[in-house]
Amino acid sequence: MSASRTQSEFIPDNLVAGCPDHAITDSITLAEGQNLTRGTVLGRTVVSGTITGAAVAGNTGNGTIGSLSVQGSAKKGVYRITCIEDATNGGRFTVEDPEGKTLGVATVAKVHASGIRFTIADGSTDFAVGDSFTATVTNLAVKHKKSLNSATDGSQFPDCILAEDTDATDDDVQTIAYVAGSFNPNQLVLGAGHTIENIKDGLRDKNIYLVAVG
Repeated sequence: MSASRTQSEFIPDNLVAGCPDHAITDSITLAEGQNLTRGTVLGRTVVSGTITGAAVAGNTGNGTIGSLSVQGSAKKGVYRITCIEDATNGGRFTVEDPEGKTLGVATVAKVHASGIRFTIADGSTDFAVGDSFTATVTNLAVKHKKSLNSATDGSQFPDCILAEDTDATDDDVQTIAYVAGSFNPNQLVLGAGHTIENIKDGLRDKNIYLVAVG
């Protein structure tokens, strides 16, 4: 997704709820093999990205973080992984994304996957509460697809709303999506397995609000 965001052009339908000037759009890449209509709820999947892990200076434990990779819901920026429970030859760490959202708890010697994938290895000196690592994601490339509840590549999580009819049947296409604003749920096009009830909270976290229009 590009860095620039703009207010949407007014289109005379009932998709945008409230003031059209408050609907924000951004350029996205719609993945090949889709022909979608305006109002389709989209998810994102990571095509490629670089991730680098590092121990924060001053850690008590000398264990390491490794086997890092990006997954479908990865975000660009710095993830913070902090020890909340020490243990002999072990420990548990909270994982926060670059926006400060907690993604769960990682356990030493077990694979953790929540947007990024990694394993923390024990060292000769045990971890202490407060020890931490960073995992920095750069060069992130993403594409968007119609969000299906059964998807496993990250696109199962609704991310934005397609702002214009787009035919990407034969190739990836640059198009426009709504990334913030208020929208009429009755005008959305949902993928298989999704309902308004099971997507509204996730969209709200992205500043996309579903507002019934009388």
